[in-house]
Amino acid sequence: MRQLLKYELLAAVLLNIFAPNLLHAEMRETEAVQQMILAREKQFTRAKHGLTVLYDEYLAYKEKSKFPAKIAKFEPEMPLYRIEGDMVVIDAVAVNDAAILKEHLESLGMKQAVVYGNMVSGLMPIEAVKNMDALENLRFARPSYAITRAGKVDGQGDIAMKSDLARNTYGIDGRGITIGVLSDSFNCLDGAVDDVRNDDLPFEITVLEEESGCSSGSDEGRAMMQIIHDVAPGAGLAFHSAFNGMADFAAGIIKLKTDAGAHVIVDDVQYFAEPMFQDGIIAQAVDIVKDLGAVYFSAAGNSGRDAYESLFRRSGKAPVFFGEPHDFDPGADTDTFQGITIPPGTEVYLVLQWDSPFYSVSPPVSQNDIDVFLTNDPPTTVLAYGIDNNIGGDPVEALYYYNPIGSGNTDFNIVIENIKGPAPRLIKYVLFNFEGTLNEYATKSGTIYGHANAAGGVAVGASAYFETPELGVDPAIPEYYSSAGHTVVFFDENGTFSTPQVRKKPEIVAIDGVNTTFFGTDWEEDGFPNFFGTSAAAPHAAAVVALMLEANPLLSPDDIYSILKDTALDMEESGFDYDSGYGLIQADLAVEEASSR
Repeated sequence: MRQLLKYELLAAVLLNIFAPNLLHAEMRETEAVQQMILAREKQFTRAKHGLTVLYDEYLAYKEKSKFPAKIAKFEPEMPLYRIEGDMVVIDAVAVNDAAILKEHLESLGMKQAVVYGNMVSGLMPIEAVKNMDALENLRFARPSYAITRAGKVDGQGDIAMKSDLARNTYGIDGRGITIGVLSDSFNCLDGAVDDVRNDDLPFEITVLEEESGCSSGSDEGRAMMQIIHDVAPGAGLAFHSAFNGMADFAAGIIKLKTDAGAHVIVDDVQYFAEPMFQDGIIAQAVDIVKDLGAVYFSAAGNSGRDAYESLFRRSGKAPVFFGEPHDFDPGADTDTFQGITIPPGTEVYLVLQWDSPFYSVSPPVSQNDIDVFLTNDPPTTVLAYGIDNNIGGDPVEALYYYNPIGSGNTDFNIVIENIKGPAPRLIKYVLFNFEGTLNEYATKSGTIYGHANAAGGVAVGASAYFETPELGVDPAIPEYYSSAGHTVVFFDENGTFSTPQVRKKPEIVAIDGVNTTFFGTDWEEDGFPNFFGTSAAAPHAAAVVALMLEANPLLSPDDIYSILKDTALDMEESGFDYDSGYGLIQADLAVEEASSR
């Protein structure tokens, strides 16, 4: 949250009274706007907006719990916080030595702290958030927002991508190969024993780390492992949670290679605060294990082309809220509002970034402060906003909005403003869990970013098993929600502007919609739930590589990537395209090519 000194607050209020064009006349006196202004004044210096909101919500909950009436457990309004009792998972960035910051955070009560680069992740007591301001070695801290890529049984993917044919032809099952999996949790629901008993999982699985407290774990990692076991039943499996903060995720990638000996690693997690225009710590970890010989797959994501990307166009208009608005209209006219439809009963997460380096990755810092707002339509009040102070930190804002059932409202507006510092050159936002439409100025840009865009890994798109040639649909059809490329990388690991890199993402498409014993919705009504999303596609690809490596253990990661691309089945265009990559993975052809090298 951008810090507002008291005299600045007074100036804002005076301007609000004497200069009606500062805030639109319909909005300037609304309670929501006043609350937003007050939120700027009361913020903590180093705790980002999401933590200050959580802190206030928790104090209000504690106050209610003093009364004799029964109070339910604390559940914040925004569902992506990962809460364990009175603690929250955070990512904290050090000014200098992250190991020293870890000690200081632990002195305030942080548990399960993990250091990676200049970041510390762990469980922090919510009431200690205010005390973090006294830590001089803390640059900033934010909630660790992450989502998975979802969307006695044999999965249909085995047939759809011909891995059954590959196994039978070459007499292989992935034996001798270990696949590491990163997701939310493995056995928080206590179903692993039954899975092993019913041969849906192998007997021995190495669990390096489970989700802290199993506070939100759905065991999506176990569902991914069921898919792998269907395709490569001889492969060994290892698990590390990716839901314990960004530093812990990056460290887990390394541990799966160095401690568990994984030949192949696969994940299905996206952290909102991963950089779009630079390789963050998780993407760097992907590159490291690839150099160590591991093949890496990441679910491409389920946002389709729900992204907006544009040069920042200075409107020259007075602030709608606090700074110069972006002009969404690329033509001669000016429009500082972008219309968006959000159906009642649905939610949306909007993550905005711009072309500045991340302090959490390297010493250079963001020189500008950009905010994003969601208003109703016509614009009379602000409904959600991201208003962190980005100068000296990371160029990222996020907002969350749930449109209640029965609200009667479907039309809204997005506003983006340059609050302070030079205007950025390029801005981009990605929408998650979005079921509506951008009604104007839609650029339908790529939504793959972060470690799924890492040079050392492969981003995997999704195609439903029943929309493939083996099931009568030729060519195969990618899922409408399967994330598309591309996102340009401008900055190197040191935060220096370098030659822009446009990476070809996604590289391949694999199968989703397959049966599991417990995860998903029983779409076919056959008694087994169906696992949809690129979260299901990525483990299919990882399992095929286990078959390839058993057939030829001398293959390097680059060899594997090349074979998968060369043998993939075109889906939309001949060769590569940013929606379906090089096409649908063909296990039989991939194994054949692998065995002949």
